[in-house]
Amino acid sequence: MKYLATAALLLLAISPAALAQLPSFSTRSVALGGGYTASARGFEAIAWNPALLAMPDRPKFSLNIVQGGVRAGSNTFGMGDFNKYKDKVLTTQDKNDLLKQVRQGDSSRTLSLDVQPSVGGLALSVGSFAASLSAAGNVGADVSSDAVELALFGNVTRKGPGQRYSAAGSGVRGWGAGTFALAYGMKFPVPVGALAVGATLKINRGIVALRAENLNTTLQTSPNFQATAGFHALLSEVDTNTFNGSGVGIDLGGAYQLASGVRFGLVLENLINSTSWDDKHLIYYRQEFRLTQTGDQLVDTTISDIDRVRYSSSDPLQKRLHDSLTTGGTYPMRIRAGVNANSGIFTLAAGLVIRAKQALDFGAAQQASAGAEIRLIPFLPLRAGMATDLAGGFTFSGGLGFKFGPVRLDGAIANSPTGDHKGFQAAVGLSILQ
Repeated sequence: MKYLATAALLLLAISPAALAQLPSFSTRSVALGGGYTASARGFEAIAWNPALLAMPDRPKFSLNIVQGGVRAGSNTFGMGDFNKYKDKVLTTQDKNDLLKQVRQGDSSRTLSLDVQPSVGGLALSVGSFAASLSAAGNVGADVSSDAVELALFGNVTRKGPGQRYSAAGSGVRGWGAGTFALAYGMKFPVPVGALAVGATLKINRGIVALRAENLNTTLQTSPNFQATAGFHALLSEVDTNTFNGSGVGIDLGGAYQLASGVRFGLVLENLINSTSWDDKHLIYYRQEFRLTQTGDQLVDTTISDIDRVRYSSSDPLQKRLHDSLTTGGTYPMRIRAGVNANSGIFTLAAGLVIRAKQALDFGAAQQASAGAEIRLIPFLPLRAGMATDLAGGFTFSGGLGFKFGPVRLDGAIANSPTGDHKGFQAAVGLSILQ
């Protein structure tokens, strides 16, 4: 109970860090499948491709009023599983099927879960210049397949002497950081079409980082009851007067538009990134308890009880946790390419993303996507898209826009029913493009 209560508190504690995420968030990009490197307009170009700020069809002025949404995902279960089992009393076969989905032939595989609420920050563009103030973050949890088995069946599946359930591989991870970004696009004269390059300078400030892991948690019921519950965690001390990390990042982008209007884009995201976390602000916790049956008595033993101490690299357990949190930096490095084509009432967009450095990114390593917008009714554009992680995972998306003069109201949904990043996303945005 101590372990479960502490884990619940940790989950609650990190949830606010995820309330403002994804400075590159754009409702239109969600509806089009994410292939937006050559399609972003106005303030959206800050994150997607700063070179687009110098393209011929750029808006004179744009302002992000609000972009918000939520994504819930898993490496195992998607919306189809939720619809299949909701309001249903699970049979033994159902439980076996669910456990088989988690393990996929490997009992050491964990069930990974993530919930990502997001609120886009203040952003605006004026001609070739743009600026934004936003936040990014991520939070996720891993649950051992033994824990899933225990939750589904109770302790009835391992009655043999010495058979144990284990929480090996379970843990929680999360981070949140704020970013002030400045972007500029410059046009270059070419004989045919339009060519531009751009750069986004990002000043990053770390808000919170968290890594919590299982520590020898096991349960055995035969021949005697014996349970060990343990975890340790390392997290930033949140102080409104102090940042827990800092650094600078730079994105470089290019765009070329043919005379026909077909546009190509290429971006090196976080080509330079020096963001790091301050060890002086890290707090460490360790709790480990054992409950053992001796005759008719249960003996409760405290193995370790470390409550709120400063991080110390001399402790091997702390050092291992620290390295798993900070190794690789905060923001991933990506190479993004895209194409955009307009023809009358149609707009087509496609893109390819390859991650060169993972850092604290928990998403897919690569993605190919395509989307389309149709304007049968000029003020009511319809959008649809599809994306794949090139490893068996697919995402299908759609959305609707409403234009009233310069005001844009957009909504989008996306569903990922296959692959290791299953999930559902909904988004809404309100902006001005002049």
